[in-house]
Amino acid sequence: MKKKMVIIFIWLLIWQGLSMLVSNDILLAGPYETIKALISLCGDRLFYFAIINTQIRIIAGILSAFIFAVSFAALSYKIRLFREFMAPLVSVLKSIPVASFVIILLIWAGNKNVSLFICLMVGFPLIYIPLLGALLNLNKGLKELADLYKMSLLKKIRFMIWPQIKETVISSLKLAIGMGFKSGIAAELIGQPLNTIGNGLYRAKVSLETDRLFAWTLVIVLISYLLEKFVIYILRKLS
Repeated sequence: MKKKMVIIFIWLLIWQGLSMLVSNDILLAGPYETIKALISLCGDRLFYFAIINTQIRIIAGILSAFIFAVSFAALSYKIRLFREFMAPLVSVLKSIPVASFVIILLIWAGNKNVSLFICLMVGFPLIYIPLLGALLNLNKGLKELADLYKMSLLKKIRFMIWPQIKETVISSLKLAIGMGFKSGIAAELIGQPLNTIGNGLYRAKVSLETDRLFAWTLVIVLISYLLEKFVIYILRKLS
């Protein structure tokens, strides 16, 4: 822990040094200016509305992606035809840029829930592909043993399947949460729904308030980090 704190402190010093070297807050605000801007934002109640609105939609999108990915991976594992049917869709979702998704969603559904749908579309393949791979590589000997002792489905999942796929689920969820926040806020930045973090970033950019831009970015990193740690903690406790 101390080592991490020292490393963070060194990077803050480098950031402050670069800011002093540039000597232009519009080009590069330092950590001091960023913290001041963050304190200023904390005094505005719309700041909290923006965080709550964005967080609810992004969490809902990631949760939806997880539910769909687990359900479809289980079906693909059981039914080969369904796996082949899903392959083109997964390839398309992996390949299409976020900006294209955002524009299509703005045409179809407006800007209010654009971050939710983007997180769903981005997160789905990130969870589905590794999870399906883990299921296809399950220990066949353990499966035969479970069939021999006529274990119930819940016991098979708890004692046979979950221990083998746990780390895959955790690592894919971590990736989906990180990418979900990046793509969800990028979608808000393009779609501009009111009272969201993306809208706050846009207003900071338009008014050339780099310190506020960095303050919003700090908030995004912190929320993403805390959510990731919370989800991983819950999954490890459940296991």
